[in-house]
Amino acid sequence: MKMRDLIRETGVPKQTIHHYLRTGLLPKPKKLGRNVAEYDHRHVERIRLVKELQENFFLPLSVIKKILRKYRNKPGDQALLRIRGEYFRPLDRLLAGQIRGEAAFLKVTALRPERLAQYEAWGIITPQTVEGEKVYSYDDQVLGKIIAQWREIGLTAEKGFEPYVLKETLDAFREIVERGQRHFLETAARSMSTREAWEVGRVALEVTALYYYHLYLKLARERFEQHFQGDPSISQDGRL
Repeated sequence: MKMRDLIRETGVPKQTIHHYLRTGLLPKPKKLGRNVAEYDHRHVERIRLVKELQENFFLPLSVIKKILRKYRNKPGDQALLRIRGEYFRPLDRLLAGQIRGEAAFLKVTALRPERLAQYEAWGIITPQTVEGEKVYSYDDQVLGKIIAQWREIGLTAEKGFEPYVLKETLDAFREIVERGQRHFLETAARSMSTREAWEVGRVALEVTALYYYHLYLKLARERFEQHFQGDPSISQDGRL
């Protein structure tokens, strides 16, 4: 594709693309002449990824360049990077509002209607009813998108990945949350004012959530790698 096609596909102006090329954020295009170059899908994907990292994490281009260098030859890691950018971006936390209506929620999350009914019955997704209409929170939106993502990457009931495991996970997490909340509230009642407990508790919710996320990722990665360790069909870099 020509430069004009690349601009149309990415929505990024010519001057910005040239800057990405000069700084090494983009691979060099194939030269067809002195002032003519040919671009391909790699340039489109790279530009979109740079935009996502800028918009989602507010990173400078120098840092983005280091990240791209790390993930350059690992398509699987690039997919993980995109998923993290989709579900952990700060602008969404500030700007995302509620969604009114089941049809709108299904459109945003790509969940199937029968699955949504199941997740609501289990208490994983918990809309409020306002004036006879379901209203879904930001957290419900993120959970719905993530659950739909599992199906997209191949974790389907047809392959034996039954959705009931999500109900079991909910029950386990509810117990962990209740235990942690009880400890915090009982401790705060002895050492903090009500106002201080409220302010500290709100921040502690976010910090604790990040702790659970990274702890799970650490333990799950260790367990996963142990399972496949020594398998001759898998190379050192994780490829079959």
